[in-house]
Amino acid sequence: MARVERDPFVAIAATLNAQYHEDYKSSYLEVLSSICSRAGTSPAQDNFCTCFPGLDTIAERFKHSRMTVIEATRWLEAQGYLFKERQQRASNLYTVILRRDRFLEVRKAEGDHTAKEKYKAWIREQQTRARGRKPVADSDAAPASPESQQSSGNDIKCAPSVPEVPVTETSQPTIQKSQPLHLDLDPPKTITKDNDAEIDPELPLGPFYRRRVFD
Repeated sequence: MARVERDPFVAIAATLNAQYHEDYKSSYLEVLSSICSRAGTSPAQDNFCTCFPGLDTIAERFKHSRMTVIEATRWLEAQGYLFKERQQRASNLYTVILRRDRFLEVRKAEGDHTAKEKYKAWIREQQTRARGRKPVADSDAAPASPESQQSSGNDIKCAPSVPEVPVTETSQPTIQKSQPLHLDLDPPKTITKDNDAEIDPELPLGPFYRRRVFD
């Protein structure tokens, strides 16, 4: 009973008993309960009201045989509690009927096929409405694209870039540092005249060395 209160979807219709059906069997109730427990319980789910368990899976819950399950599903389908559709290379697709009175009315007036199609359309309508009202959580949000992750430039402070200045003849440096004379690489130069002075070529010369010889 606690499960029925917590999940109304798996509650079995009040008409599924011997009071409403003279040929009722407890196995019919148990098979329907096994199928309902595997169908989606929320309109937001893809398998809302539907499931496709195999015969052995349905029979396993209440230890029924396959023949008991086949008999029960035929009876449940005839009484408008569910309907099944064959699938290629897969188990039958079972659809649990929640609006049984409405389903029986359409089936009586317009036929079994129309009643099934209208009920499936109602399921899709409920799914669309439920998914439209579902809020989008932050964790479900799609990751931002690389383009959207790029900063606009207002939240990142960078060092100001220095614009490149093209080198021209006027931008060339006009002052160059003098390199000291290296005695091992550069031979000494002989200066013959410097304000009427002569420099002895045998003396070591440095960048600032000058010796004036007076007469």
